[in-house]
Amino acid sequence: MKYLPSFILGILLWVVLKYAFSLAGSYSPLLDFLSSTANINEYSPTYLLLALHDTLIKLLVCFLFLYGYKKLFSKLPFNVISALVFQLPTALGIILISIQASEYSNFPNFSSYYGIVDVIAFIVSCTSVIFVYWLMTAYNKHLKRH
Repeated sequence: MKYLPSFILGILLWVVLKYAFSLAGSYSPLLDFLSSTANINEYSPTYLLLALHDTLIKLLVCFLFLYGYKKLFSKLPFNVISALVFQLPTALGIILISIQASEYSNFPNFSSYYGIVDVIAFIVSCTSVIFVYWLMTAYNKHLKRH
């Protein structure tokens, strides 16, 4: 029961990430840049900007949720298990979407930059909460030493 709030916030994180990417698609200047670039195809290294853009959005949203969890639920444990439980809904959602997508395409596809961006997005989505948790604990240990 002590990990139930982290699981519920993990579900909320999944919903917010999906909503954040729908907003990013509408308001991001990067997509305007990609659509206005001449001679862009799936083999253009310009798609790596898209991977950077998506990664930063995911990490920022995960940081906000983890920081909020740490402050709002200060009596509950903030450890690796809570981070894993927090990550579980997002990882399962991404894995299910990727399984469905692999039925219609050849995921993972390392033959183009666009395919590499897909794989990077998959890896970041499945590990973003764990990575942000690791950064937060490493930063806290660094602050305690100095």
